[in-house]
Amino acid sequence: MRVALLAVGLALLLAVAVAVALAYGGVGRARQGARAAQAVPIGILGDSDSQSYQGRIPIGSPGTSAGGAFHATTLQWPEVLARLRPGQVDLGEWGVWGLPRWLSMARVRDGLALRWRGPRKEDYRHNLAWPSGCDDLNERPWRQTQRLVDIMDEDPEAWRRGVVVIRIGVNDFGKESLDLLAVDSTSPSVHGQMQACVRQIREAVRLIRQRHVDTRIVVVGIFNNVHWPEYLARFQAPDALRRIDDGLDAFDNALRSFAGEQPGVAFFDDRAWFSKHWGGRDPAGQPAYRTVVIGDVLQVTNTAGDAPSNSVIANGHAGLVWNVLWVQELVGLLRSALQVPIDPVTDDEVRAFVAALLRTPR
Repeated sequence: MRVALLAVGLALLLAVAVAVALAYGGVGRARQGARAAQAVPIGILGDSDSQSYQGRIPIGSPGTSAGGAFHATTLQWPEVLARLRPGQVDLGEWGVWGLPRWLSMARVRDGLALRWRGPRKEDYRHNLAWPSGCDDLNERPWRQTQRLVDIMDEDPEAWRRGVVVIRIGVNDFGKESLDLLAVDSTSPSVHGQMQACVRQIREAVRLIRQRHVDTRIVVVGIFNNVHWPEYLARFQAPDALRRIDDGLDAFDNALRSFAGEQPGVAFFDDRAWFSKHWGGRDPAGQPAYRTVVIGDVLQVTNTAGDAPSNSVIANGHAGLVWNVLWVQELVGLLRSALQVPIDPVTDDEVRAFVAALLRTPR
C-alpha cells in the first residue's frame, strides 16, 4: 500500500513539475508603449551571421567571444541598425529569450499548441537567428519562422509596415561544400543542399505571408567564402574559383527569381556587395583585395583579427566595419526596392558612427 501511495505521489509530483516547466516558454511579452508610432518592426531569421554579439548568453561563437579586447565596440549588423536608427526601427526589446535545450520538450509544447522559443540567448526579441542550418527555419525542434510569426501575431497592425530579413545557408553549403564545387560546379550533392535551402526559405515566406500579407521580406544571397580570410590560401586556381562562383549562382538565382515573383520581397546580393567594397582575387586566383577607407578614421583590410582594422573578427564572423557597410546597403535596398521609410545611411554617417565607436574606452 505504501509503495502504491509513493508511486502515486511521485507521479503527481512529476506531473506538476512538467506542468510548471511547460508554463514557461521563454517568449516574454511585447513592450507596451515603447515602440515609436511609425517605427518599422524588423524580424530576423537565420544563422550566426545575424546573431547579436553583445549577448551575455552566447550560442556558438557569437556573444562574449566576439571581438576579444574590442568586444564592447564589435557590433553585429542588427546592433548597428538599432543604434543608427533607434527611432525608425524596432527589433524588439533587448533581453534573454528562449528555453535551454534541456527544457525545450519541443514535441510536447507543439502538440499542446503552446507558445515558446529556443534556444536560450540574449538578443533583440525579434531576432531569432542563431548558429543554425536551413532546416531550422521550419522544422522541429526550433522552427524559427513559427516563433517569429508568434511575435508578429501580437501586433498585426504594426507588422503591416514591418520587414523580415532571412539570411541563411552558409552552414549548409557555404564552407566544406566549396571543395566539391571547385571540382564540379554542378555537384549533385551541393545543388541538393541549395535546393533544400531554397525550399525552406520559400516555406518561411509562405508562413509569414499566410498571417501577415503586407510584411515585406528580404532574402539574402550566399556569401562566397573563398574571400573569407581563413580560406585565402585555398582555391587559388582560376578555374576552381570560376566553378565555385558558377555553382553558387544556382542558389542566388533561385532566390532572385523567387523575389521577382513575389510582391514585397527583395533579394540582397551578398557577393556583389562584398565585391563592391573589397574586390576579389586577381586573374591568377591570388588575393587582390582593396583596402576599405572610412574617411580619415580607419582603413580596413580583408584580414581576420579582433581590431576594427580587420574585415573579419578572430572568431570568423563579420567585423564592425563590414556590418556597418552591410547595414548601409540593406537600408538602401529597403528604401529602393520595398519603399520602407528608413532614412538612408550616408558615407558621412558611416564615418561618424565608426569614429564614435573607436573613441569608446575598451
